[in-house]
Amino acid sequence: MLSTATTPAPTISGDVSVCVGETIQYMASAADDYIWTVSNHGSIVGPNDAQNVMIKWNTAGTMATVNVAITATNGCTNSSPSTVAVFTNPSVNISVVDNSGQQGDNSLCSGDMIQLTANASGGPMPYSYVWTPGNSGVNPLPISSGGTYSVKVTDNNLCSANSPSVTISETPTPPLPGVVTPVI
Repeated sequence: MLSTATTPAPTISGDVSVCVGETIQYMASAADDYIWTVSNHGSIVGPNDAQNVMIKWNTAGTMATVNVAITATNGCTNSSPSTVAVFTNPSVNISVVDNSGQQGDNSLCSGDMIQLTANASGGPMPYSYVWTPGNSGVNPLPISSGGTYSVKVTDNNLCSANSPSVTISETPTPPLPGVVTPVI
């Protein structure tokens, strides 16, 4: 009697929508041997012959692939590709606007208020914002004290970027002419 060996049917689990720079774990269905490969959009981090693999996604592309070839105990081999969308991260910088609506000079007089605006681009809108310090989600961000500020922007693909920090100096408001400030 002739017996027929069953060919394994591999499956891959893991994120199929990722951002450039992310390292994601993928897992194959159970088998005896594994060989993972990835398209030129990513690179395998660590061994490629285990049930789980870590892939760092290096460049954007909507047709990136991760593939696993598995071998069952009966010696039969099969492979399964999975398509991965790799999205570009947005970019962001901060601009300073003073009380008159003009581009600011990163300084603020005590008692005044200025606005920090996150200028985001790339990736699909809408964007969400988280400012540091404060964790505020508004844009622009009104501030009334000096300090170092930055913002994290996240696009509709859930890809994100952090802005360079902006330091706002605060100078005391000078006393009005003719007004004597008592010394205590």
